[in-house]
Amino acid sequence: MPLRSHERIALPQTAALVVLALGLLFAWLTPTRGHHDLNYLAELAVVLAAGAMSVLAVRGHMVSGAVKVSLLPALLLCWPLCQVLLTLVRGVSVYPELLAAPVLALVAGLLLVGTLDQLRASGQGWRADRILSRTVLLGALLTAWTVLVQARLLPDPTGWVILPPPGIVPVSNFHQRNLAALLMSMGMAVLWHWRGTSVPQGRFCLQVVGTFYLALALALTQSRAGVLLPALGVACVALGRVMPATLAGRWRWLGWNLLGPVAVVVGSQVLVLWALQHVPTNGLSPVASVGTGVQRLAEGEGLAMRWQIMLHGVRQWMDQPLVGGGWGSHPGWLYLHAEGLPWPRYSTHTHNLLSHLLGETGLLGVLPLLGVTGALAWNLRRLRVGPEDPHLGMHLAFVVVVLVHSMVEYPLWNTYFLVPFCWSLVRLAQGRVPEMEWPGRRLSTLLSLGGVFLVTAGALCLWALLGAIDTRFA
Repeated sequence: MPLRSHERIALPQTAALVVLALGLLFAWLTPTRGHHDLNYLAELAVVLAAGAMSVLAVRGHMVSGAVKVSLLPALLLCWPLCQVLLTLVRGVSVYPELLAAPVLALVAGLLLVGTLDQLRASGQGWRADRILSRTVLLGALLTAWTVLVQARLLPDPTGWVILPPPGIVPVSNFHQRNLAALLMSMGMAVLWHWRGTSVPQGRFCLQVVGTFYLALALALTQSRAGVLLPALGVACVALGRVMPATLAGRWRWLGWNLLGPVAVVVGSQVLVLWALQHVPTNGLSPVASVGTGVQRLAEGEGLAMRWQIMLHGVRQWMDQPLVGGGWGSHPGWLYLHAEGLPWPRYSTHTHNLLSHLLGETGLLGVLPLLGVTGALAWNLRRLRVGPEDPHLGMHLAFVVVVLVHSMVEYPLWNTYFLVPFCWSLVRLAQGRVPEMEWPGRRLSTLLSLGGVFLVTAGALCLWALLGAIDTRFA
């Protein structure tokens, strides 16, 4: 019979997911950012970890029975691959890395879909939930630590943290404040998710302490996203927790279990911002400048710049409304039209998911994507979070937070955020969207071949990247 021994099947797949989690932690915390070539090391770390995950997941055990594969998440990942192929067929001139990087990232996402579906078939899907939650929480806490080290509030005995020049606002090892805010917001959602599932009520103070710790780091980065995303993520987790009670007519649970966590998160952010503005810092740098720099959160110049960047995608779309300029074509298009555009004149992305896809893929690319996304949302409209699926509120928070952030940034263009997003999306979709049965042995073979391809391609890219770095810095 297929899947006869659940534990024997789950063990290699669980170990494989741990390998992927380690790759994510390295990518989130690596101090190699700040240079164009070095930025790709974090991407390749996740690619190699995903390839190793896929090989380890099926090593020594080929599932012989049928496995239900979540169809809509797989289609969402196949759609960009088709756009890359179409760009090559059209002969569009694009920077090679703008085609190679998404191919590797999307293959990693597809391999994760297969691995999670196999794990669910063995009855061990909850292991994937625990691995993801612990990985995100640890990454968020360590990212907050890097921010506090850069603010000269904590020591760094490891020498791992990138120290900015004095007076520069801390932005973590991401070298980008909004990405750091996104990860810390996801970590805050995990904190309150644990309170609603396995953490006893007596440990409520730990969640509050952790919330203030992350809120301090978020405030120090001066990220606008860091103001909205934490409360949004915690609200999704809390909504998942109170949903069974409200369905049963117990509306008295709504106040504390939904509004209480959100009030604690918002209150902690307000108190931290007030303290940074009014509490003496004794000349500490860059904390001293943060107190007078909180007004950045409300200034209009940055918002106007984002709006102009988003409009660049619309302007590119107007050139070719049906098919767009081609996947990865926006930087080249912007360079050619820079003289006739309002500021800012150069950006690799429009900082808005829909605007960017519209400019590069046109209506024929965006409309099918919106159709698949709408079908996925329609199938999830009756999502019910209960004792049998206690982690769905956390997955909902991750998906919502990343999608909202994609309206002003482009986290899905980073493999180390695309993979957790796919992880949560698949877990939300399993058993709730149309599925396709695959023979277990065939799926295992595809996962093995895909893992070998990903490891080989990632290793070749890493070898070429290190060679280019040695040549440039020689």
